[in-house]
Amino acid sequence: MKYQLHFSNKRKTIALQIKQGDLVVRAPAYLTKQQVEQFVLSKQAWVTKKLAILEQQKPATFSYQDGDSLFVFGKARRFTVLMGDAQNVCLLEDSLVVTLTASQSSLTNKALLLKTLILDWFRQQVDTYLQEKLFFYQNVTGLCATSIKIRIYKSRWGSCNSKRALTFNTLLAMVPKAVFDYVIVHELCHIKHMNHSAAFWQLVASYMPDYQQQKHWLKINQKQLSLPEL
Repeated sequence: MKYQLHFSNKRKTIALQIKQGDLVVRAPAYLTKQQVEQFVLSKQAWVTKKLAILEQQKPATFSYQDGDSLFVFGKARRFTVLMGDAQNVCLLEDSLVVTLTASQSSLTNKALLLKTLILDWFRQQVDTYLQEKLFFYQNVTGLCATSIKIRIYKSRWGSCNSKRALTFNTLLAMVPKAVFDYVIVHELCHIKHMNHSAAFWQLVASYMPDYQQQKHWLKINQKQLSLPEL
């Protein structure tokens, strides 16, 4: 295992740090390199896990170019741009395919058009899923919204106000459906508890015992769940 090693007369214990994707080891000066090596090897599982998490958290490199990758329903899909007689967006196997007309493909601001088309398609997917699952979870919980909106949020997946009006993020089309379900239940539970108290989380858990797993997925994939600004 490769790492940067720094000895210090002031240190009394060995410290491991992942810095910019590299492992940095800081050790007391009285230890030998062999002793440090043995310690690092004993922590290999921890290092591997941390590096994997950091890899998942890398900012998205999506740039609206054919062949790029972006999340759709929780899975990285190939972004494919085609030319055709009519504008269209569809999910075809493991690809999100956007078809542009000849005149559209030559636009100088084609990336902006592609972003608009993707967001419109995302919104349709979110709306369709909400029509099915929100009705289901309202019946299960007995908690009913007065209105539903879909919009772009930068730092939240949904919201619930004091009038029981729910709003959901258009980018929920990027997450797994189990995670989408968690967001629905989360916002419905806010109808009863307008906070994140222990009682709120207990209510969420009563309808979705594995909610922490879905919450964790959002946390570790957060940086991948966006469309770059133009």
